Amino acid sequence: MVKQSPFQHDLFDFKYIEEQVAAIKKNQKRKKVTDLSNEKDLTEILDNQLSVLNKIQQILSEIENNTKKKKHWFNFKD
Repeated sequence: MVKQSPFQHDLFDFKYIEEQVAAIKKNQKRKKVTDLSNEKDLTEILDNQLSVLNKIQQILSEIENNTKKKKHWFNFKD
């Protein structure tokens, strides 16, 4: 007598279950690769933003230094 499984597609040979487990494992691997890819993309975006912010800070420092020089020049004339 063959014991019937609670699954419709399986009569105690576990082939259906093994296929499902394999599919889940395959999807998990893909998800990990996708997650790593997304993490890498986010890291690149943050690095680019940091680079832009550093450039802005550098420009603002240059403007501040130029403004100080001009103020000194005007104050020196007075």
